[in-house]
Amino acid sequence: MFPALEQAEYANEPDSNTIPYTWEPDEILSEEDYQPGDEDVQIYEPSFDISNNLVLGVYKRVDKKIHPVSTTLPEDCQVTRQIPEDPILTLPYLPTHPPDFTPTTKITEEHMKILNVNSDGFLWPEEEKLFKHIMVLNEKGIAFEDIERGTLKDSYFSPYIIPTVPHTPWEHKNRPTPPGIAAEVIKVLKLKMDAGVYEQSQSSYRS
Repeated sequence: MFPALEQAEYANEPDSNTIPYTWEPDEILSEEDYQPGDEDVQIYEPSFDISNNLVLGVYKRVDKKIHPVSTTLPEDCQVTRQIPEDPILTLPYLPTHPPDFTPTTKITEEHMKILNVNSDGFLWPEEEKLFKHIMVLNEKGIAFEDIERGTLKDSYFSPYIIPTVPHTPWEHKNRPTPPGIAAEVIKVLKLKMDAGVYEQSQSSYRS
């Protein structure tokens, strides 16, 4: 049941939190007859069905919460960034007349079809050949699979270290993997391990 309401305007009083509206008690429309208009204000009765409004959560008491510690980052945890050599000096020579594309073990014809180089015809034929030639010369920096991604060299970026204050490590039971996706999860984990993203560990907070 929806009441037929007149257009409601917000109260002009700055301290008022109400929205005045007027409606006649005898002007009651059935749900089938009601057609909302641009000037209608729809009022929905709140649902008191607890089963539809459950909020599940785990909360820690104040004495159990973890609070950040105001301190400085230790020297051995500082991330250093450096360029060990001039990258310009290691750039390969580019010919003025690039050769035709020759598939390699990494950049195959299938990969080149997926890349769809110059699909809109913006490049000239010689420019397209040069682009493919540059890809072949720098194929070590191109990854088509997770296992080919690798990680950054320590000579450019030092490993990230997350410092913690002295404390007793807590232990939580890992969430079980649903049997239906267990094989896919194991496959993803193996790919990450082969790529060097994940590694075996017996330290605290390992997952």
